[in-house]
Amino acid sequence: MKAVTLIQPVATLVVLGACRLEVRAWRTAHRGRVAVYASRAFPQEAREVCAREPVRSALRAALGHDDWRRLPLGALLGTVELLDCTPTEEDSRPGGWAWLLDNPEPLPEPVPYSGCLGIFEVPDELFQPEFEIRLSARRA
Repeated sequence: MKAVTLIQPVATLVVLGACRLEVRAWRTAHRGRVAVYASRAFPQEAREVCAREPVRSALRAALGHDDWRRLPLGALLGTVELLDCTPTEEDSRPGGWAWLLDNPEPLPEPVPYSGCLGIFEVPDELFQPEFEIRLSARRA
């Protein structure tokens, strides 16, 4: 399965369905399911965004808290469907690309993983029900 790296809090908001657009400097021809990987990096600016509206309220509604320290890093969080990729010339970021995302499917728990930049491959079995059952049993 294809995967894409997102910085927190966007990664969490995408897999929970609270964010449906991701603006990137590059486009992709890929359409369909894509895994969401939460970057290990969590820059100060991104942490500060967690305390501002509307992100603060979105995190609180989706997770029951808005504490950036509790957001998973370096892990696969779930999948979303990449529906389209359109230029953002009319928006405030000319030259960028808006990725339209829908149908989020969060994993029951984040799965630690080593990601990379761009679109990369992850094993399909990480998103199969059998893997999720084994993951849940290991935690019990």
